[in-house]
Amino acid sequence: MLPKLQVGTGVLRQSDVSKSGGAWQDVYVLADLIAAYELSEAAIIRLNVSNMFEKKYLRTAEYGATYGTPAPLRSRWNISCEGCSKVILRLPHGMV
Repeated sequence: MLPKLQVGTGVLRQSDVSKSGGAWQDVYVLADLIAAYELSEAAIIRLNVSNMFEKKYLRTAEYGATYGTPAPLRSRWNISCEGCSKVILRLPHGMV
């Protein structure tokens, strides 16, 4: 069997939001990337990247709002064993 590559994307668009008291969040668009490469029937490498273009945004326009997920440094790399249903290697956020 030949190795397989799978690629997917996700896009989220949030319209601008304002709240009483002057809080404001401009419109923003987030893009994510998901890729998987099958090394063998038992081993798959996966990559998930959130917020590919490093868009800075607030999670809400509420008081005390925090910024959303930062960009590619929060990528996740996994090498998993499909046959044994467990992750063999996982690099934590910020290690990529």
